[in-house]
Formats: sequence, C-alpha cells, structure tokens
Amino acid sequence: MFARLTSVLMPLALLASMTANATPVELQRRNDSITSVCTQIVLIGGSTLQGTCRPAPGQGEAISTINLNLCVGERNGDLVAGGGGFVSPGNCDVSGLFLGPIDQFILNANCTSVSGFKIGSQLHLDQAIVSNGGSLACA
Repeated sequence: MFARLTSVLMPLALLASMTANATPVELQRRNDSITSVCTQIVLIGGSTLQGTCRPAPGQGEAISTINLNLCVGERNGDLVAGGGGFVSPGNCDVSGLFLGPIDQFILNANCTSVSGFKIGSQLHLDQAIVSNGGSLACA
C-alpha cells in the first residue's frame, strides 16, 4: 500500500516543484501589436490596411496605411506572413477583415491552391503587421 501511494505522490511532488520555479508565460498583447496602438482599422480595396495610430502614449494620432502585399504572401492557397503578394498576382480574393476573440485582426481570403481549387485561408495580422512609431509596417 505504501509503495503504491509513494508511486502516485512522487510525480505530483516533482510536478509541484517544477511549476513553483517556472517562469510565467506572457499572455498580453505585444506592445507593437496594431490593436494596442491603432484604432479605426479598416481594409481598403482588399489590399490596403489603414488605421489611426499613436506613436506613444499621450502623443497625437495620425492615419497610417500600408499595402498588405508587402507583408502578406500566399503559398499553396494559404495566407502567410512575409511579402510576395497575395492579391496582386490574382491568387486570392479577400473576403474580409475581422476582429478575432483576443483583439487580433484576422484577414480572410479564398486563395487558389496548387491543385487549382479556391480554399479559405486566414491570417492573424499581428503575424505580418506591426506599429513602428505609430506607422503600420511589416513585422
């Protein structure tokens, strides 16, 4: 009986000691996240992102725009961070820009896969776009 109890309690004690010294994971948004410094974020013409951004707390806001083709690409029907374009070659038809559950903007598009079929694809824009001193920029 004691051996069985020890075999159950030892792993629990080890787990407790490991978690006591663990570094907490940061779950907050990045400081350069577009949703942390920009408001009125809109998609214009399917490939231009515009937002009203502030360079630093307490400073005035300014309108910033960026061509998403510079920061978003398409690979085999999937939207990916990194340039290369997704609209300009005609590979993707943008279906919208949506605010996700954790204040992240999600770009939705239907893109052509290697097999020639249109498939739905999404990309969290925080993977591709940041705010650099109040200006929208590629990540």
